Amino acid sequence: MKIKKNMIWTLTDKKDRNSLELQFEWLRDMNGIPQDLFHHAEGDVAIHTWRVIEELQKLPGYFALTEQDKEKQFSLL
Repeated sequence: MKIKKNMIWTLTDKKDRNSLELQFEWLRDMNGIPQDLFHHAEGDVAIHTWRVIEELQKLPGYFALTEQDKEKQFSLL
């Protein structure tokens, strides 16, 4: 029996919006949930969440993380 080295925990392999919404009902439920426009002019909870994810993935510090730490950060959003 071979043991895989560097095996990491993952939330899921497919992290695009459509795939995630198909897999997780709680993500689909975010669509259409309004937010206070004063603080979140972008609209509903889903739009805000996806913008946060997109911005996280642009940060230099995110690229410096190990693959396992990137996975953890992604799952916390």
